[in-house]
Amino acid sequence: MFFIKTLSKNKLSVFGALTIVPFVFGTLATFVTGASFSDLFEWIKEGILFSVDEKTGEVSTGVISPSIVILFAVLYFGVMLNVGLFDPLCEFFIKKAKGDPLKVTMATVLTATVVTMNGDTITTIINCVAAFLQLHKQMNIKLIYLAIIIVTPIGIFNHLPWGGPTIAAATAMNVSISSKLFADLLPGMLVAEVFAIAMAYFSGVKERKRLTYDPKTAEHISPEQMQSILDAIRQKDPELKRPKLYAFNLILTRCLF
Repeated sequence: MFFIKTLSKNKLSVFGALTIVPFVFGTLATFVTGASFSDLFEWIKEGILFSVDEKTGEVSTGVISPSIVILFAVLYFGVMLNVGLFDPLCEFFIKKAKGDPLKVTMATVLTATVVTMNGDTITTIINCVAAFLQLHKQMNIKLIYLAIIIVTPIGIFNHLPWGGPTIAAATAMNVSISSKLFADLLPGMLVAEVFAIAMAYFSGVKERKRLTYDPKTAEHISPEQMQSILDAIRQKDPELKRPKLYAFNLILTRCLF
């Protein structure tokens, strides 16, 4: 809860929260249990690097390998999100949505799918809500659909190799993330994403009927309204945007992943 609160209020970055919050609670644990402060670093060593069973001599590896993966991915995609790597794709989906409830729900699920690739739940929610909340309100689309459509891809792509659940499961089972665990998870994730898209589609169809929207006769949203919606993306941390480096960032990301 504390971890999520610090992120939602922009008190800490994801990278900082992943390191500072566990350290703070580890320090509190030393006071509660009566352990010495040096024990905290022993816990860190055993959890991150390795531990040795005193009776059997068996060595258990820590979470250093998967931790490096998740910290790199969160840091890298967090930077790319801030510099605007995903902005053109998000804007494309929003422009295609125009004033059609069905297109809006489809644009929402596709945008959420793209943004959630960074593995950070809070960032995905903040960006998608900023981009689509006003659009849903203007078109009188039920906001419950916005919430469901955003969180569904998050639940799916949280299982990427740098996602928390996958790393925790791989560590507990002592298996390789990419070659073993993720290979088994991928088919189910793809099926789940098809379900998420289908759910968004049928939600859009229901809203078309409820709002009596006819795509042949209905008016699209005004250019002023569209500009206001796009500004929610373009004006988020504008000092961090790097449009001149877009091609380089895109090629770098493609090469890395």
